[in-house]
Amino acid sequence: MVETLSVRCFTQVSDIDAHAAAWETLNVKSRRKGFFHSWPALKVHIEADASFEGYTPWFLAAFDGDTPKGYLALKFKDGVVTCLRELEVDMPGVVGAPEDEAALARAFYQHLVKHRADWQLLELTQQPVAGSALWPAPSGVDLSHHHARTLEDRENLLLTRPFASAADYLKAFDSSQRSNVRRQSKMTAQSGDLSLLLSDTAQAKSAMFDIYLDIERRSWKARGHGTLGPREAAYRRFFAADFPLDTVFLVLVRDGVPVACFICLGYAGTWYLLATVYDEALEKVGPGVPMNWLAITEGMRRGFTTFNFMPDFAYYKKRWLFDGVATQKVQLFRLGSKLHLKGLLGDLKRAAFATSKAKELGNANRQSAGKAATRVGTTKENAEPLIRAALAAGAQWVKGEALAERLPK
Repeated sequence: MVETLSVRCFTQVSDIDAHAAAWETLNVKSRRKGFFHSWPALKVHIEADASFEGYTPWFLAAFDGDTPKGYLALKFKDGVVTCLRELEVDMPGVVGAPEDEAALARAFYQHLVKHRADWQLLELTQQPVAGSALWPAPSGVDLSHHHARTLEDRENLLLTRPFASAADYLKAFDSSQRSNVRRQSKMTAQSGDLSLLLSDTAQAKSAMFDIYLDIERRSWKARGHGTLGPREAAYRRFFAADFPLDTVFLVLVRDGVPVACFICLGYAGTWYLLATVYDEALEKVGPGVPMNWLAITEGMRRGFTTFNFMPDFAYYKKRWLFDGVATQKVQLFRLGSKLHLKGLLGDLKRAAFATSKAKELGNANRQSAGKAATRVGTTKENAEPLIRAALAAGAQWVKGEALAERLPK
């Protein structure tokens, strides 16, 4: 454990890149190691994600002498400091060896409080209610000139129970969920000539992503403003052949047309569900259920026992035996600042309009989808070039009995 640390605030990608190998080592060593905390993922977000426009990276790096010991990835804009990546992220926080967490958190707070006078609000999203290194603030940090509040944030969904096989996983469901998974999978299988296009090769990632985007324009996400949108270029970087990401694409094809795509990735022993989409024309058939099954059991086939399906739709993921990790948004205001006064006004409004009716923090894009415009279709002829490109790059078919073996019995 270290107690004497110096903190540098890197604002240029080149300065952070100079220690890239150290950041990766620290991330893999950390208690909450994850792909979205890694420097390669954060770098893509800074350089290619349009939603980052206008922000300045505040990459707080802690050193013991010249040796990097940990980091906290933040960004700054208009007086507000927030987590560098806020959407599609796994409980962002201190990255470093578990035994150094408290010292790292203390050093980062002291740097922000004592040496950075240009912020009015520090906002830390998705902090675990239990077990966060950042909140409550560690001992020795003077926050007497600050006002803190916490707000409920989205649950993170984890499955960490080991199962001997997919059959054992199915048996662990309650009878209602088990029946539903079988029924929806059977309905989807009987809805047409079904096959699965699967790829885990680096060369096929870009072509498979083209199929994902083609399905996306036919999904509720297109109607509910839930598409990748400004993040598409960043995802394109993730799926470049030379980007170091262990990615698996699962594409469900019905009657020659791709109708659903789930993108999974493996990182440091955890299987992530990165993105999902399906053609809304199949909504009554329920392709999301067999695809969810295929995504989880594909991870099991590859030896993973920890599954992270990220925030949102907690009620649905819990049916699949995922446990919800309660999180909160921590806001720290400088007393008397403009944003502090604005925050106090927000507190008064919330108190005035408080309701006893509890509600889940959901995905507003999904909730608004039903209000949007007409659906878009496609044809087998339009889909064929996309499928050919994926097959040429190394994707493979799973059909007939091979596909039936993968579906729940």
